Amino acid sequence: MQVTVIVKGETVMFDQPPVIIDGRTLVPVRYVAEKLGCTVEWDGELQVAYIE
Repeated sequence: MQVTVIVKGETVMFDQPPVIIDGRTLVPVRYVAEKLGCTVEWDGELQVAYIE
């Protein structure tokens, strides 16, 4: 099943497609956060994403 994500009226395109697993829709958070005007930083050592 293909998942379409729309943020602020614009369809968001991902490099990795959203998926549905066990009834939950999982999307790459960076793209959605950035479309909402947030800054996203990734700490690879701690495996943590910071969204402001």
